[in-house]
Amino acid sequence: MYRSPSDHSEETDNQMNNHIKEMSRGSDEFLMTGDFNYPTINWRNNIAVGNKGAKDFLELINDEMLNQHQEDPTRHRGSNEPSTLDLIITKYQDTIMSIDQEPPLGNGDHDVDRKSTR
Repeated sequence: MYRSPSDHSEETDNQMNNHIKEMSRGSDEFLMTGDFNYPTINWRNNIAVGNKGAKDFLELINDEMLNQHQEDPTRHRGSNEPSTLDLIITKYQDTIMSIDQEPPLGNGDHDVDRKSTR
C-alpha cells in the first residue's frame, strides 16, 4: 500500500481506510505492508497528534484489532526527525516473528525491512 504524501484529502484517506477494513474483515490471514506517510503517529505509545487522517488511521487499526509491527523509525532524511512511515500490519500479533532493518538502498531515505513470518 502507498499513501502519497501529497494527497492528504479526507476523501482519499477514507477510501484507503475503508479498503483496509474490507480486506482485513474478508480474510483470516491478513498481512499488509506499505508506506503510509503518517509521521505524526507514535506507534510505541499508540498516539497520533495533529493530523485528522493520522488519528482516523490509528483508530481504524485499533478498532479492527489489527497489529502494527514496525516500531522503529524507517525514514531518515537530513535533520528531519526520523519517522515510522513504512508499516507492517497483520491480524494476529504472532504473524511476524522478527523484523530486521537494513540501511536504505542507494540514495533512498527509507530503511529496508526484512520480515520473518510464522
